[in-house]
Amino acid sequence: MSDQLVQHRDNNEPEMAIPPTMREPEAFLDVLEAHDAPLLVTGHLHLPSATRERGVREIMSPTTCSFPQSYLVFDVGPDGTEIRLHPVADHEGMMLGHYERHQDSDTGKGLTDMAAIRLAQFPLVDES
Repeated sequence: MSDQLVQHRDNNEPEMAIPPTMREPEAFLDVLEAHDAPLLVTGHLHLPSATRERGVREIMSPTTCSFPQSYLVFDVGPDGTEIRLHPVADHEGMMLGHYERHQDSDTGKGLTDMAAIRLAQFPLVDES
């Protein structure tokens, strides 16, 4: 995910700070891979995102406190996992959340823009 943040900053928001990232991501991935962990759920950046690294799918959860105000529901079954995003705000609330976070800082603006791009790309992953 940090590569995506750097690319977005470099292309769109040169003043955007890159939030803290993992010091040794390769060692962490080694452990996940060694234990056949197929899914990692994170949420620090508060935006919906999905990526895959060395066979491990990372799902980044949004937040209920900023844009997009929503949460994820995981339906895990024998045929796979379905993840749905559920907004907790109506249209007006989403617009207000977008505006407030976008005005917060250069980093808030960058992350809000990234979240809006992700929402426009749904579904992020369809591996059916």
